[in-house]
Amino acid sequence: MDSDKLSDILAKNGVSAVPARLFGVTGTYLRVCITRPDFPEAFDKLKEILENIEKL
Repeated sequence: MDSDKLSDILAKNGVSAVPARLFGVTGTYLRVCITRPDFPEAFDKLKEILENIEKL
């Protein structure tokens, strides 16, 4: 899956991520920045989405 499609799936599930192509990088990379005080919960949500991506 390319980074554009993955970033769309994440956005639909409440996680903001930027496709790597916007930073001049090709491939399946994303840039995710979590700077909220509830970092552990936000990071757990990201992991949950990625672990269940085939169901979305």
